[in-house]
Amino acid sequence: MAEGSHTIQVADTRSPFAKALHLLREGGACPDDIVRDLSSLIVELSRKHCGITSEVMVEAALEGAVSLLSVGLILAAGRNLTDIKFAEILKTEGIRGICSVFTQYVKETSEGHPDYKTPHEIVSNFLKVSDWNAGSKVLQHLHAEAKNEVCKGIVKEWLLRNTLQGRLLKKNSPLDINLEVSTDEVIRRVLFQHCGIIDNIETHFDIDDENVQPDHFYTELGPIKRKSARLRYNDLISKMPLKLRLTLDPLNGKSWFDENVFLTRKELVITPKKAKGSAKKKAAKSSKKPIRSLRQTP
Repeated sequence: MAEGSHTIQVADTRSPFAKALHLLREGGACPDDIVRDLSSLIVELSRKHCGITSEVMVEAALEGAVSLLSVGLILAAGRNLTDIKFAEILKTEGIRGICSVFTQYVKETSEGHPDYKTPHEIVSNFLKVSDWNAGSKVLQHLHAEAKNEVCKGIVKEWLLRNTLQGRLLKKNSPLDINLEVSTDEVIRRVLFQHCGIIDNIETHFDIDDENVQPDHFYTELGPIKRKSARLRYNDLISKMPLKLRLTLDPLNGKSWFDENVFLTRKELVITPKKAKGSAKKKAAKSSKKPIRSLRQTP
């Protein structure tokens, strides 16, 4: 370029898989089985999720394969998210190895997700997102929900074993707690009873009312009772393993107690009469100031 001219740097928006494949081809180190296995993956995605009756469907399967492999590379790379690292993984693990990483991630999401999504459903929803980056964020969100659900299940079991209220609840409940009662509801019952909070819902689970979802309810307490309940709550979770404690009291969000137990708010209502009276006093007070200043002048 001529002296004094400026260059414009364009951001590389290609997917991790496209970048890795480009590096391998440039260096002449692209194994033949990568292209072969990529074709097999496109055929499988077309047959199971996209369809094979038109060219548009096959192109959608190609885009889905690139997105799937890109997410697999990101998961396999961990914190070292560089193009060189992606190329190394693609060369050593191949298409099948990267797909295995993605499949395991989807399996974990399916097993722990609160909505019990099947692996096929998760993959289908993932492939519907055209942008691989957006699809990656959606999948990571689902996985985080599943991981949190698994942790809450461990918290529930700990409470049922290590608190008097949990042992009594498990013994006296007419339902199978592990199958017929939500994890959030069991945790709420045990913690409320342990903290001495009188809940507005019956102590025992209602076997007849299927429409009630008490895990969405919360309670309000006065300042003294809430302080006492908070002390009991803090004492209990201090005895929990750190991983379980962080499930109830995450570092980047509200604690379980603050999400479920609120301070009763009393609104002060000012009547028009009081407001009028206060305005008259204020006017009278302000009118005395100039009189006082006149007396001080010689």
